[in-house]
Amino acid sequence: MNPTSIKPAAFEIGGVARMKLTIPADQAHLAIITGMTGDPSGRGNSPIITRQDGDNVTIEGYRHNAFVNQGLQAVLDSAYGDLTQAPITHIALSGDSSTVVVTTSDIDPGGSGFSPKVTTNVSRTGQTVSADNTWTNVDVSYAIVKIGLLTGSASTDVVNIIGGTGGSAPYDEPFTIDLTSISTWSLQMGVDVTATAS
Repeated sequence: MNPTSIKPAAFEIGGVARMKLTIPADQAHLAIITGMTGDPSGRGNSPIITRQDGDNVTIEGYRHNAFVNQGLQAVLDSAYGDLTQAPITHIALSGDSSTVVVTTSDIDPGGSGFSPKVTTNVSRTGQTVSADNTWTNVDVSYAIVKIGLLTGSASTDVVNIIGGTGGSAPYDEPFTIDLTSISTWSLQMGVDVTATAS
């Protein structure tokens, strides 16, 4: 056997942002949502999911990005007893539109808006771990263009960032959730992380 023909094992880690927005039906036309897809994989351009719930409208969507270097290193460090790495403890939203690349280490470098919350509803099914939290109009006063997983409450504690502007694969799937014209809303945002052998 030719040793140069042996393909090394690959291990891919990516995150899918999950959005579940509840707003008054009479203000639904004021919500500006771009880049989200109705496909739970977070890829493609399927229409987002919209349904009427009494006087409210619920909108669901998804968006995928790969982990940045800090996040990949954290996963590897956590797999070995001789290395230490803080666990993921927070989810954060940001209004910063700067491009996400593999070396990005701050979810809000421009100070455009940053709202971290402790992860809730953490669970694992197979190779996918899910976590989320809920924000309201009291928490966020900017157009949301990023969501991230963090190992603390600082904007530099990033593991995974989904969103931003521009970028190249696998960091090129921006989104916008602009609710600044809506008086009352509730937004559940989460990230599903899947580890895949390929």
